[in-house]
Amino acid sequence: MTGHEPPIPDEEWRKFLTDSEHAIRRTAPREPSAHERAASSPAHEEPVGELWTPKGHDPVRRWHDLSRRERSRRCARLVGAVTTLIVFLVVAGRDQEGGPLPDDRPGGVMLQESGASPGVTPTAAATP
Repeated sequence: MTGHEPPIPDEEWRKFLTDSEHAIRRTAPREPSAHERAASSPAHEEPVGELWTPKGHDPVRRWHDLSRRERSRRCARLVGAVTTLIVFLVVAGRDQEGGPLPDDRPGGVMLQESGASPGVTPTAAATP
């Protein structure tokens, strides 16, 4: 013990030693479940004051609420994004030199020449 802490009385120690789990559960405060809390709170709480939104942020509006100009801008952005994606996929499909893919045959199957691979020594079983 440090400083001036009063000693715990003997009756507190006896109560501590004789309490059972059932007695403790019966007298302990109980926190309501999430379901009970949701049932007791109002269904729709209205916010107090102004809600924060980033500067220059316009909430997304539905298509039929847009003017003709805003619809054309949204379409142009979509066409630009799709075009960018297609260009990226075409460029990524080419090899490093920028030429066509090495396999120009239909089906995309690449055949290897028969023979030993470089760095592999043939074995007696591999020779006819």
